[in-house]
Order: sequence, then structure tokens, then C-alpha cells
Amino acid sequence: MAYLEKGIVFDGDLEIPVLTVSPVGDQISTVAQQQAYGEAVRTAGKAALLRQSYLRTVGHCTFTPAEQIAALTAMTERLTTGRWSDSTTPAGLNRLADGAGKDPGRYVRYRPPVFNRPYSG
Repeated sequence: MAYLEKGIVFDGDLEIPVLTVSPVGDQISTVAQQQAYGEAVRTAGKAALLRQSYLRTVGHCTFTPAEQIAALTAMTERLTTGRWSDSTTPAGLNRLADGAGKDPGRYVRYRPPVFNRPYSG
């Protein structure tokens, strides 16, 4: 538990910018869990530090190299400029992915279902 407390913020009290990348068909880290995480971040008053993105794919961590590059590029931009840009929208991430690889990006606008047992802190 001590190890996890050092690097994982379950209570939403973020101190650095975070961009999540979630396949909509991930059965290990479900999109409903991502919804609960986003809610915890909003409740902690740290919504400005979080952007959540979703990919139209199934499985755990099934991102293409180009989709990974897109996310890294968007995060690098955020860390460099101090603000989020439209590169974290599905269209922006797909534009970055399309420029980085042979396969088109699969980022989509998505609203995950509510998690039935949110983390309470």
C-alpha cells in the first residue's frame, strides 16, 4: 500500500496534469472506473489538471504506437505550455496519431457509464 500511495492518487487530489487513455472495451481498467476517477478529481477541485480520452477498441492497453505518440505529444505540450489545448480532444489526438503512424487514430468522444461502487477515499 505504501508503494501505491507514492505514485497513484485515488482520491483525485492531483498535483500534476494527467491525461488518461482508455479503450472503451477494456475489461481490466473499465471506462466506468475511469468515470469514477474523473468524478473524484472533480470533487477534489482538480478538474483543470485532468483530461480523459477514449479509444474505440477492446482489450487492455490496446493502443497503437501512433496513439501512444499522440498522447505523449499532447502531454508534452501541456507540460511545456502550462495549459491544455485542443490536442486533447478526440479530433486533436487523432490528428496527432495520424501524423505519427500508418494507422488512423481511434480516439472518440465517449461518456462512460457511472461506476456502481465509486472510491470514497
